[in-house]
Amino acid sequence: MSDVLVRTEGLTRDFAVGRGLGATRTLRAVDGVDLDVRKGEILGVVGESGSGKSTLGRLLLRLIEPTSGRIVFDGTDLAALDRRALHAFRRRAQPIYQDPYSSLDPRWRVARTIREPLDAFGIGTTTEREARVAELLEAVGLSGRHGDARPHELSGGQRQRAAIAAAIAPRPDLVVADEPVSALDVLVQAQILNLIASLQREFGLTIVFITHNLSVVEHLADRVAVMYLGRVVELGQTAAVLRDPQHPYTRALIDSVPHPDPARSPELSPLRGEIPSPIDPPSGCRFHTRCPIAIDVCKSVDPPLRADASGRVAACHLAQLDQHAA
Repeated sequence: MSDVLVRTEGLTRDFAVGRGLGATRTLRAVDGVDLDVRKGEILGVVGESGSGKSTLGRLLLRLIEPTSGRIVFDGTDLAALDRRALHAFRRRAQPIYQDPYSSLDPRWRVARTIREPLDAFGIGTTTEREARVAELLEAVGLSGRHGDARPHELSGGQRQRAAIAAAIAPRPDLVVADEPVSALDVLVQAQILNLIASLQREFGLTIVFITHNLSVVEHLADRVAVMYLGRVVELGQTAAVLRDPQHPYTRALIDSVPHPDPARSPELSPLRGEIPSPIDPPSGCRFHTRCPIAIDVCKSVDPPLRADASGRVAACHLAQLDQHAA
């Protein structure tokens, strides 16, 4: 556990859903996730909308409570934290959201927003806080002029830079970034991704980067966890997973990424249909209803996550994991 910052064990989160006065049903957004987040790494979490990745991120930050299972942060069970310990945890685990405008107070100048975590956690003197804000503005590519502005006076990319500065202000150990570039145009996306990578190296951050975009993961993440209907179906080093995906869902996501070579054809058929409802998931392998290589056993037997010697895991009856990997 010495190199693991966050560990989840059987992590599950249910939501009750219903119509009006009718009977409620259970939507299982995260279903029995076992996951390690290593210190100093960027872990990409990918999947379609409805795969449970954003709910997983909220659970890791303890913004919502798990239905079952547990989250261990730096050796401590988050469920065991009292009010004071939870306050200390908030300093060490910070979010970056998809829409920076929603996370910045429209009435405050940007410098005050960046300073807010320093005030909330009692970090430094007044002079030290002002110096820290100036340092952070520079670190994210903004100036004092931007610090004096309000959010509506900034571009989308500048607002996201300000939100990133506020997130790293208290020097957290863990940052959970939930689709932080999906609302930005392509050029600005690249700039923000480069900024996140630079800050991760400079400050030694551990980042859980949630996205639906495999191209982003390829550019940024050390490892990638692929989620489908609330479960991790494949996990491993990013280069290995993208080069040789073991789960057909991972392969389908890779094949769905536009490629500049029109002569290149995917190895499998494009991903068919929409993700099933987590209220009533398919029996057996949850992906079998959309899988181009499903066999009979896939319809009735839920495949367990199997690991090879390198720690690569996949939940597929047809996975060809290398049991002799170094």
